[in-house]
Amino acid sequence: IWFVSLVTPLPTAILSKLKRQLNSTHFTCNEDWDDIDKRYYYSVALMLLQYAFPLSVLIYTYMRIAVVVFAKRTPGEAEDARDALIRASKRKVINRTVLHSM
Repeated sequence: IWFVSLVTPLPTAILSKLKRQLNSTHFTCNEDWDDIDKRYYYSVALMLLQYAFPLSVLIYTYMRIAVVVFAKRTPGEAEDARDALIRASKRKVINRTVLHSM
């Protein structure tokens, strides 16, 4: 994880150049790509590594949590009132988990 985190911004750091604006004392920092296709592939790779992959891991993890929470049966004798409270509590836990993850 650390290696990927350190390597992914390297092309931006290497290809960034300071350029002076015409008739001005201001500078802009722009990426100077040799090939527009390389820039596109780099952007897609960043999107996958920094958004799609972590999002899919989070979705998988939270789905596993939901399955574990709802799959467990309450130990002891079945009591309708108690079981209804426990189901409501489980729903609240899942709702909070979803809200905190957003």
